[in-house]
Amino acid sequence: EPSEIDQRDKYVGVCALFVLHFQIFRTLDKKLYKSLLDVCKKVPAITLTANIIWLADRFLLCKMASAAKVAEKKNVQSIKIQRETFLQQKAQTLTKDVQSYYLFVSSWMMKMESILSKVQSVDKFTEDLSNRCSIFIQVIF
Repeated sequence: EPSEIDQRDKYVGVCALFVLHFQIFRTLDKKLYKSLLDVCKKVPAITLTANIIWLADRFLLCKMASAAKVAEKKNVQSIKIQRETFLQQKAQTLTKDVQSYYLFVSSWMMKMESILSKVQSVDKFTEDLSNRCSIFIQVIF
């Protein structure tokens, strides 16, 4: 969901800190490890930037090979199935998402062009600037 995007970045950080803790102290918190793997079922792939996708289960299993014994094989298999299903769903909705983003960006560009093409009056400078800023911020959030 769009509202949880920043939470996904935090999840990447938590996984990295967990692996760092394991590498330094060589102790494994099995409960936290299983919890991190359980989150993989809900969020099987995280886009870091552009076309770079981070897979938490592969990261954890690769960086903590000795801890991989704790993870049940059927749990790891179910994560893999969830990831494949998730990616298939994303692939199916990709064209629809692209079209909606295209419409959103096009309408935003039209608003920006109309505001920027207006002649500025000195007495309404702050109001004009405020309108420009609000429309510019719309695309960011």
